[in-house]
Order: sequence, then structure tokens, then C-alpha cells
Amino acid sequence: MTRARLLSIPIGTRVVVRYLIEDGERATDALGDLLERTEGDVVIQTRRGPERVPLDQVLLAKPVPPPPPPRPRRAGSPEARRSGEPMSREEAISMRGAHATGPLPQDQSASDVAEPGDSSS
Repeated sequence: MTRARLLSIPIGTRVVVRYLIEDGERATDALGDLLERTEGDVVIQTRRGPERVPLDQVLLAKPVPPPPPPRPRRAGSPEARRSGEPMSREEAISMRGAHATGPLPQDQSASDVAEPGDSSS
């Protein structure tokens, strides 16, 4: 039934296929778009590139919904800071976490906050 299901899924459909590897000792999954189908195997476009799966090793196969859209990055996240986006005073205060000994003085800006372990101050 699984082989028949995989053979009936249209090319271009996003699928997950569980199949045997290492001479049947283990199983793994391929998740991606069904690119190609031949008499003996299917090719699935995964994040790592095309993956050829022998049909005689397939245990399970089914179509799956498209991936969710990427989540927006939060303003104070490490990814946002690496992108060069400046940190607000409130974000700097919240980043102090367990190292906080109290609020920043009003005349001290977020750029004056020393990183933990920074001995330059």
C-alpha cells in the first residue's frame, strides 16, 4: 500500500518518506518536494539537497502540508543584534538578567552598559 501511495502522489507535492538505511538496520526520513519517480526509486528535494530513495526500502510515505512561514525576529534577539540593529535601553536592561544589581542611572545610556566579563569599566 505504501509503495502504491507513493507512486500515486503527484510530482511537486511535499512529502515525508521513511525508509531503511544501513542494510535495513536503521530507518530515516526524507522530507521535501517529490522531484522525480522511476521504476526503482524516488528523488526528494530536501533542505540538504536531492535525496534518492529506493522504493524497495520505503516503509511509509505520505503528503504533508507546506512548511510554516518564517517567524519574525524579535527586536532584542541575538539574530537582530548581529544584523546591526541597535539595542534599546529597555532591551539592555532586560539583557542584564541575573547580573543586574538595580536599574541603570538615568544619565547612563544602553551603549555604556558593560558586557558580563568586560573589565574595561
